[in-house]
Parts: sequence; C-alpha cells; structure tokens
Amino acid sequence: MSIRFLVFSDLHYEQMADGAARLSALAEAIRRNAPDFCVSLGDLCEPEAENAFIRRELESAGAPVYYAIGNHDTDRHMPEQARAFLGLDKGYYAFDRGEYRFIALDACYFRKDGAALPYHERNYKSEPGAYPLIPDEELVWLEDALRGGKKTVVFSHQSLVNDYPRRGVSNRAAVRALLKRANVVLCVNGHDHGSGLELRNGIPYYALNAASYMWAGSLISASPELREKYGHLHGMLPYADALHAVVELDEGEIRIRGLQSDYQSVRPEDIGLKEPVWNGVSILPETLSCTIRPAEERKD
Repeated sequence: MSIRFLVFSDLHYEQMADGAARLSALAEAIRRNAPDFCVSLGDLCEPEAENAFIRRELESAGAPVYYAIGNHDTDRHMPEQARAFLGLDKGYYAFDRGEYRFIALDACYFRKDGAALPYHERNYKSEPGAYPLIPDEELVWLEDALRGGKKTVVFSHQSLVNDYPRRGVSNRAAVRALLKRANVVLCVNGHDHGSGLELRNGIPYYALNAASYMWAGSLISASPELREKYGHLHGMLPYADALHAVVELDEGEIRIRGLQSDYQSVRPEDIGLKEPVWNGVSILPETLSCTIRPAEERKD
C-alpha cells in the first residue's frame, strides 16, 4: 500500500508581506498533488479567531490536514489557545493510515527546577533551563504509541538530530533511543528554516525548509553595518516560493519530492555567509528531493 502526503512548515503568515499568496500556493499544491493528507509542522500563524480562514483554505483543498505545534504559535498566546485553534486536545497525538502509523510530537517545553513547563509568551527565552524539551509524560506516551510494529513516521516542529544549542530537542537522545527500538521509517521536522538529511540508527531524519524565509536575525543584528543595510528585513531572507515537499511511502522505498526556488532579493552571501549553511542546516532555497531505501540493519 502506497501513502502520499504533502508537508510544509513555518509559513509565518503574518510576518510575510505575501503571506496570502503563499497560503494560496500551498492550497494549490495540495489540490495539484492530491495527497492522502497534508501536515503543517508548526509556526503557521497567530492562533486567533480572525485567522480561522487559514485553516479553512488549507482544509478545503481536498485532503485532511494535520497540525504540529511550533514555538512561535505560543509567542503571544497560551498553549491551550494554540491547541484549540488547531483543533488539538493535546500537542502530541497519533493517527493510522493503512499499515502506517503517524506520530506528531510537541517539544514546546523547557525545564525549570526539574519541571517541564510549556512555552507561552516566549517565557523559555528568559530562563536558563534546557529547551526545547519533550516532557517525561510525553515520552511515556510515545513509547506506548510506538508499540505494535507498525511502520511509523514521526513529525516534530524541532529537530531530533540538530546538535546546535537550543535548536534541536534538548533530550533528543532519549527520544531517539525509543525510536531506535521501534519500526520508525522516517522523521520529519521544521523549525530550522533549512534543509538536511541524516541517518541515525538506520532512521532517516529529514529537515524540511520553511515555506517562508531563511532566518538570519542574529547575524544581522550583531553587525552595525548589516543592521543599517538590511534591518528592514527583520532578520528574514524570504524565499521566492512557499516551499514544501511531497512524500510517498512505498513498500520498498520512500520518495521525497522537494521544490527548487530562489531568494526574493537579499541572498546569504549579501550578509556575509560564504557557505550556504546556518545553524547546522543548508539554507539553499529548496526542499530536498531524495529516495530513501530501508536500512537492512540499525547500528549505533
């Protein structure tokens, strides 16, 4: 049985001057590709009633849409508001399609005084604790959700392999230990506004580039010259297209069809990046295309 889904991340609707056009482009991609379902990996928009049309436009394109929680979904709202907007009881959940199980994780937590606390209003930025974080309760749930031997795809906003400080999930080793023991065939994340593909313990971890922009805020803000010249960008180098990928799960392989694009105007080299890499991922204006065949064995 073959399963095909379309996945995108980090639309950041309000931040983009052409957010409406990008949303329409994603809806058109859903109609054109006719996937079995679609996944948004977080940072979609402000979770407010006036933005309900964003979900309506995506969900009217002909395929069910599943949502993950992103860190910016709670920048100005409580997590329960973000979940309610996205129609979620919890930030983590699972659903089945045929022989496959799909799991969405929620790592929008940080550790303070030994406790896992949810993100809201950027509280994690002012605390010294580890973030992002998958709480112990969610890890217990994940271990149970992985039982049964179904082929499993795991979605998360933040990466489970990015080792850059406070980019990847802080307790990612514990998460990967659970995934290693199960029949996980693919993990997909957003958040890093870049592309990558890593194989850990025989499991491919695919970083999906943003549907909006390459993030260069800290680089621009650290230089008076760059702030003077490019401060109007607010740290964003927009891509020309609403990036996304179409994933097809087949018996013998996984085929990912990405999208080649360009930057709208300012390019990484204009702000001093000599190599197209930032925070551990490729910032080329694309989503990676690749074919992945199942590993015969998993090694540490």
